[in-house]
Amino acid sequence: AAFGLLTADISAAIAVMRPDYANAEAVSVSLADLDAVSTAIERGCVLKAAGQLDKVASADTLLLVDHPSLWQKQLECRVIPLADEATEPATPATAEAVRWAASLARHLADDRADAVAEAARERGLSLVTILPERFADEAGLALTARVRGRTLTLREQPTREGLPAELVLEIDQHPCIRLTFFTGPRLRASEAIDQLAEACDQVGRQPMRVVLLTNQGGDAAAEQTAALHAETWETAASDAAITAVIQRRRRAGEKVVLAAACESIPTAARTASVAIDLGGASVDVMASPAGIVALAGDLTSLADLVMAARQRNERLARSRKIS
Repeated sequence: AAFGLLTADISAAIAVMRPDYANAEAVSVSLADLDAVSTAIERGCVLKAAGQLDKVASADTLLLVDHPSLWQKQLECRVIPLADEATEPATPATAEAVRWAASLARHLADDRADAVAEAARERGLSLVTILPERFADEAGLALTARVRGRTLTLREQPTREGLPAELVLEIDQHPCIRLTFFTGPRLRASEAIDQLAEACDQVGRQPMRVVLLTNQGGDAAAEQTAALHAETWETAASDAAITAVIQRRRRAGEKVVLAAACESIPTAARTASVAIDLGGASVDVMASPAGIVALAGDLTSLADLVMAARQRNERLARSRKIS
């Protein structure tokens, strides 16, 4: 190990020591891998290998293949204090209730979780980790947790057909705020691309170049590109055509992330540096040619993956210092 350290670097020394005993880096790599996988699952993604995060973090180009999921509208949330439904006072108590509601809503398996989180983000509120003690009661869906000696319950309230069910936050069994939901004008994909740019800025790297691959052309393709907040577009729809685009860009030195329904374009998915399958609930995770599967079938978790990659690299860097 000492010879490896003198002639190469810490990685060579660790490689020599690894078969003999569980050294600091070997253990920390395993913990970092578990953390990466669990973080991805929390955000609705399956990582087939933790190293896929590193590929996302180092990529400089995001190719979006035209897919119906790209054109889904963003679900938005309105916060109504139950004391006075005519106005929404910006009181500290209301702000804290929004923070708690958004933190509990992260455990919901639908679009309302992102809508409430965005409502908290617009108020400058950071979310906290709250682990529910119960997920339902005799009345139906109800996330219940204990925070600072208080009992918080985020309860689902039925609404008229066609609208997502409302949520009511109760503090010690007293209703505090009501959350209603409606479909806004913004595209979920364009919001995800904006959040990706913010995440790249936070980790101190250049933003990804976003390119739309579509079977359209001319003004129609330009309008689609602008709506998605992408930079440019190329005409490519078949597996062979998309593979050719990826190969050309990789020869030019680009590291490409492909986001698409990958089961229909397996060759392209394997050619990209890393592929994210947007096929949604119908995807066979193990059979998918992609290294990452977004279970919700959208891009909302991409920014979180970039942030998780930074956390993983920081943890590994600290363990190498210790070694």
